[in-house]
Amino acid sequence: MDAGLIDRVGPEYVAHARVTLTPAVAALVGAGVAGAWSPDRSAAGRRIGLAAVLAVTVGYAASPFGIKVVVIEPGAIRTEWGAISADNLEASSAGTVYRDQAKIVSGTLRAADKSRVTSGPEVVAEAIGKAVQLRRPRTRYAVGGGARSILLAQRLLTDRGFDRFIRLMYRVIS
Repeated sequence: MDAGLIDRVGPEYVAHARVTLTPAVAALVGAGVAGAWSPDRSAAGRRIGLAAVLAVTVGYAASPFGIKVVVIEPGAIRTEWGAISADNLEASSAGTVYRDQAKIVSGTLRAADKSRVTSGPEVVAEAIGKAVQLRRPRTRYAVGGGARSILLAQRLLTDRGFDRFIRLMYRVIS
């Protein structure tokens, strides 16, 4: 949070503002060999993700000015990302030791868009709209396909148990 921003625009203009963070639940899961982006999305590890760190940090800095921080955690959302990632993963892993694992993950990425569990992007937009309009929004909203289930499993299982659960899910879905 740029503290100078509040000085420049004046605290009366930012009072009652909302900051919404949207880390994908996939950051907890990692997308197998396709998950190079996951460390950025979940920098502090599975138990305390980047969004949680940002929410606390930004929330602490912004709360004296009436700014609320809300975390929207989308699950499986139907977008073009899955197919693009699957194509890139297959191309980059061809002829490598990761080829077999990449085949499973790319199959999962392709299957996710066809799954009835996958939600449309409008569920994320609706959650953001709700969070910015409510006077007292919740701190976190888990929305979209499987978000609540993944977060629950992550809370209940040990790290190793959660890793086994995710590997099993990749095999089942692909």
